[in-house]
Amino acid sequence: MSVEIGNPIYFAMLIVLFAGTLALLFLFRRLPKRAAFVFCMTLVWVNFALHYLKQLSPYYMADWPYSLRTSTGENLCALTIMLSPFVYLFGPKVLKSYTLVISIISGLAVYFAPTTAVGRPLSEMENLLEVMRFYFCHFPLFAVPVILLDRKIFEIRPKDSFVMAFFFMGHMALVTLNEVFLKASGLTEATWLDILSRDYRNGAFSNGPTSGLDFLSPYLYWALPHFYIDGVLYFVPALWAALPLIIFAPLIGLGFSAFFDPRSTKAALRGMKVKYRQMVKERKAQRAYV
Repeated sequence: MSVEIGNPIYFAMLIVLFAGTLALLFLFRRLPKRAAFVFCMTLVWVNFALHYLKQLSPYYMADWPYSLRTSTGENLCALTIMLSPFVYLFGPKVLKSYTLVISIISGLAVYFAPTTAVGRPLSEMENLLEVMRFYFCHFPLFAVPVILLDRKIFEIRPKDSFVMAFFFMGHMALVTLNEVFLKASGLTEATWLDILSRDYRNGAFSNGPTSGLDFLSPYLYWALPHFYIDGVLYFVPALWAALPLIIFAPLIGLGFSAFFDPRSTKAALRGMKVKYRQMVKERKAQRAYV
């Protein structure tokens, strides 16, 4: 027995994610905001601690010290788990907006594509414990921001949507820098070219689309910064995504903002529209004066 895409365990975990989140929403809508905030912060800090304490599990101890690489920011989820407690407590509003969006997306994506959990025989105790840890640690990525937004403890400001592309590229750049650190420390056996490879680890797609997506090449790759070394295609880490992110990240951010707070989003967009028109009028007046 194991987790496989489309099998009963796979769908059971999705049910746990959505039912668990709905149950928490039902509970905290009847409690003070302070209670919801304390619960959410406790959950993200426990998740932060487990990111490191998992090294005490037999599953990781068997591969120590190389297993230490899994307690770094090796992918989008890992880095979000490491940074989100500090962002929620001390980060500026614009960074909170980004973290809320990317946390929901990454947590949801992992439950739909649990690549690390798939295929592990659950009859073996160490695999069972690892799969349980895997699902538990990704649950807060989705549930916590949903609760924080639902209770209006935090918000996704519409104006922040227009800079999310740059935060995401920074997120990907940190994942690539983490690979440099792992190579320098000897925790991976990668070559320096492997660090740039789109088919070696490539957490968060920081090094571009994998070769499995090369069917998109005639339609998309020409617009993405890339280069060749000995005939092998490489993308510029993080920057390869600039064009698609600049186009789609604002739409995604605005979509989340409108979903969780449609009235405020509508009012904010109306205000932005008024400011834009005022700016255009002022520029026209300046030109006429000159």
